[in-house]
Amino acid sequence: ILHGGSVGRASVASRLRYGLRSGQLGLEGSVAATMVARAGLKTAILGGGMRVAPIGGGTTFMQSIGCLWVAVGITVTLQAYGAPPFVAVFISWPLYAMWVYISIPASVMVTNVMFMCVDLFFKDVTTRNTYKVPTKSPVLFVCAPHSNQLLDPLVVMRTCPRQAGFLCAAKTMRARVVGYIAAALDSIPVERAQDLKRRGTGKVTIDGLTVRGEGTAFLRELHAKDKLDFGGHEYSVVEVVGDGEARMKVAPIGLAPGLYNYSVVPHVDSASLYESVFERLGASECVGIFPEGGSHDRTELLPLKMGVSIMALGASARYPGLPIRIVPVGLHYFKGHRFRGSVLVDYGEPFAIPPELVAEYEQGGATMQGACEKLLHVVEQALTSVTISAPDYATLELFLDDAPSAHAENSRGDGRASDTGGASGAHQGFFGWLG
Repeated sequence: ILHGGSVGRASVASRLRYGLRSGQLGLEGSVAATMVARAGLKTAILGGGMRVAPIGGGTTFMQSIGCLWVAVGITVTLQAYGAPPFVAVFISWPLYAMWVYISIPASVMVTNVMFMCVDLFFKDVTTRNTYKVPTKSPVLFVCAPHSNQLLDPLVVMRTCPRQAGFLCAAKTMRARVVGYIAAALDSIPVERAQDLKRRGTGKVTIDGLTVRGEGTAFLRELHAKDKLDFGGHEYSVVEVVGDGEARMKVAPIGLAPGLYNYSVVPHVDSASLYESVFERLGASECVGIFPEGGSHDRTELLPLKMGVSIMALGASARYPGLPIRIVPVGLHYFKGHRFRGSVLVDYGEPFAIPPELVAEYEQGGATMQGACEKLLHVVEQALTSVTISAPDYATLELFLDDAPSAHAENSRGDGRASDTGGASGAHQGFFGWLG
């Protein structure tokens, strides 16, 4: 096999039959892997969930199945010649590893490993009303409250019946390890102005709308639409006159005279972000967003950002007739984010984007702004229905509209719980899957 046929076919076949008769090698896993490869799928079964993707890139079906066949052949042949099973597998394991590498994408492996981490971290991960999630339409998941930048998206992805790419800070995606994980999870980078904030050169003094600098380099460091941060507030810049002078949009009130250290908060153009979201929704994919804009530890919702309305209305205007649905998702942590705590993920009623708001959005100007505000109000009301604060699930049940305990599917434990509303317990945890 290794030397292009230098070993006779009859010899290999006879020794293969001998190895199989000896019972020294169990082929169940190899047969299953071969069936997966034959179906043309890259499959990983970890963390209790299965993520599949078609074999793509430069990997062909023959490369995948050929690598696996050679690995199995070497293992069986070595045992036929008397090598101990452990030694045979140890010698051929690089080929098995190569088969996994070329057959299973890194994103699938990372996703399932992260799902397994969620199952290990939480004692109970319970979902409710997953049957309400549309199976084919593009979906914009709006989730709240946003308590933890890392765990919240993973918990929703772990329980969601659809694969969704969540918005993630571009600064996080530029990190070496966490950024690789975020990219593997199909995250959408969001450039935030506060992440690009930098200390300015020199000091500034204020004269009405005019900012005068001493030792400053405004022409190099500052641009129109940027913001100056000094005195505990941020002020928009409308014009940079020279290295030592700039003009602001609004004059500071109650600011004591004197020299101030300052920082520059650059203006961020979000056009590329919206384009990425539009493209995914246009391809009938799912996007997840935490519209509060930042993580916090409060029990009530923070004011929602306008971006979620622009994404929904903009995609509807870009693709007329596209059945985009907005699904509110409520996260309930009953012991905070402590190890072995419990979490309930509640999926609300999907709703379509009103056509009249899309028409108003397309007009632009103040009319577009009004349409975004109207839709934002609808989103806020939908989130309110799935973000009831309670100390535990038993108490939360009292406030849920149709909440017999049978309607909650426990995705951990023995894996036997189900959702009588339509979800069939397909999101068992890692230990439930093993059971």
